[in-house]
Amino acid sequence: MMCGALYSVGLGESMQEPEPGVGRGLARFRAAHYSDVRYELNLQVEPKAPMLRGRELIRVTLDGEVGQLVIDWRVATAKEGQPQARVWNIRSNNRSVDDARMANDHIMIPGAYLHRGENILDLEFESPIAASGSALTRYMDREDGAEYIYALFVPSDASTAFPCIATTGEARNDLKKILRGELKIPGMTLRTRDRFDIITFLLARGDADDARRYAYAAGAARAAELTKKKYFEAYLNDKQLAESWIEASLGPFNSLRQTALTLPYLEPALEELPTLKRTRKMFFVNGWLAAFVGGQCSADAFNVVQNFLAREGALDRDLRLKVLEVTDGLERCVRIRTKYAGEAGPD
Repeated sequence: MMCGALYSVGLGESMQEPEPGVGRGLARFRAAHYSDVRYELNLQVEPKAPMLRGRELIRVTLDGEVGQLVIDWRVATAKEGQPQARVWNIRSNNRSVDDARMANDHIMIPGAYLHRGENILDLEFESPIAASGSALTRYMDREDGAEYIYALFVPSDASTAFPCIATTGEARNDLKKILRGELKIPGMTLRTRDRFDIITFLLARGDADDARRYAYAAGAARAAELTKKKYFEAYLNDKQLAESWIEASLGPFNSLRQTALTLPYLEPALEELPTLKRTRKMFFVNGWLAAFVGGQCSADAFNVVQNFLAREGALDRDLRLKVLEVTDGLERCVRIRTKYAGEAGPD
């Protein structure tokens, strides 16, 4: 697919071919002479299909006449028996571009199709989806039998898959704030697909740690016993797992819609409190309790907490107070469901 970087050259250089990749001169020229690059994507992904197919609309403002416009398009050599990535039906400003040239990981649009101000390019493309060796990777999950497509991008791979949307550090920070719930967009409800798209764009722009953390957190929400077991064991035993990754995944792990799967982890989560107090940051325990206790709403869960407090008489006072504080919400939830839903109350 197209990467979000365009290059224009002077009239006297209209037939020059850019070097492979993005050299310093190419990058400097882009920064100086194009602006307001925007993209519209319409993607089509079929189950087990070897290719991702899409249509792309690129808007770019040029500051003067140009000999050609160069778009990044790196086509990896297809493996034997696999289709090759391709682009076709290129149009520029409502004119069919039949003489576009492709060389050195770029597509060159002749200057005759361009003008000063906003230019609109329209094209169709296909990009490979493979089990490995591709920017778009297919994974068949043995637990739920589902097929997943992962976008594992670094900037050098973006031009083999699809364009980059968040082009500045400020924009990427806004995307992270949206994911964390710190930034609200009026009239916008953040859907699962939106989260996936944001994470994908962050990966494409090199924000690998942030994007992978969110992807890891999203995986904790999978409604499968083996998934919950794997995540909880990692929380306790994986010394390489960053604390920020654990914090990001605690909420999805303890989804209120999956209490039957997470209730077995409530007691071991409580028993881990003294260790967490010694080994984690000051406020980590608060989030841990809010997720594991706050993610329950049953009399069984309330009994687990009460039995833990009765049994652990030597529990540090500050930990006991934290548990009691977060249990207030659980108790209210249980009493409401007992009164209005006819469920059994606590022992």
